[in-house]
Amino acid sequence: MRLRSFFAQSMNLAMDKIRRDMGEDAVILSSNKEANGVVRIVAAVDNNAKSDFQDFPHKLAAVPKFHSQLAEIFKFHNIPPQIAKKLLGYLTDDHKKIEAALENIFTRAYKFQPLKFDLKKPLMVIGMPGIGKTLAISKMATEASFYDRKIHVISTDIKRAGGVEQLTAFTRILGLNLVVARNPQDLKKALAKTKDGIVLIDTAGANPYDQLELESTRELLEISNAEPLLVIQAGGDVAEATDIANAFKFTQADRMLITKADSARRMGSIFAAVENNDLTFSNFSGTPNVGKGLEPVTAKSLAKLILRPMQ
Repeated sequence: MRLRSFFAQSMNLAMDKIRRDMGEDAVILSSNKEANGVVRIVAAVDNNAKSDFQDFPHKLAAVPKFHSQLAEIFKFHNIPPQIAKKLLGYLTDDHKKIEAALENIFTRAYKFQPLKFDLKKPLMVIGMPGIGKTLAISKMATEASFYDRKIHVISTDIKRAGGVEQLTAFTRILGLNLVVARNPQDLKKALAKTKDGIVLIDTAGANPYDQLELESTRELLEISNAEPLLVIQAGGDVAEATDIANAFKFTQADRMLITKADSARRMGSIFAAVENNDLTFSNFSGTPNVGKGLEPVTAKSLAKLILRPMQ
């Protein structure tokens, strides 16, 4: 039996060294953290086929390929440790490329339901102010225009300066009329005129820490019987995203739309929101170009987003 000590800045890096220098049959005998923060691991390998250590529970062969790389990638994205641990638990050792391994993890861990414009009820975007909801509605209208159905776009965003004007400019290009609803009763009347069509509702951003604004969102949802689509921007603070998701839990939104994915490198906030509210990924906005529409979030496209900063 051959013994050897390994030193590294983290457990994952030390295990990579052991795997490289001693092979897959090496086993961990002890590990501890030195005073300077360096990890020290004592590993052993026995080349005999009937080694006493062959059933040792910490055998390194049990650690799948790409484990340490993905752990570092999750750390880069500020994905909370408990979520990262869950995701790594889905990792298997039967992939030749890290993107395929990550895609498999997301397939097993999350739900995906991109928008399709065979909607049976109105769709209402909800979320904080200034995160790209109006641009998202414009992109939805662009994509919906390819379906053989009448499109109705309604805005309740009368608080923000230029909000209605921005959406009016987009809908005019598409040959659509924008209806402005200044209160819940206006919205009810507007919806009564939208039979047999695709209905998209833009809302004023609601401050997640202002109960009056959240109550306004609740009233609009109740009177419209619309499907709420929660909008979360990429690149935000993880703890803040969790608080925001909590604040909008009352809407019972099932799906989440990601905005500003083109201008963010770290995606921890979207994982925090999805996990906190048990949300389903729908689409993401990857460009400010309205004509390009929204991209569907799939396990594959999510893996690409996560790996993009590493390329």
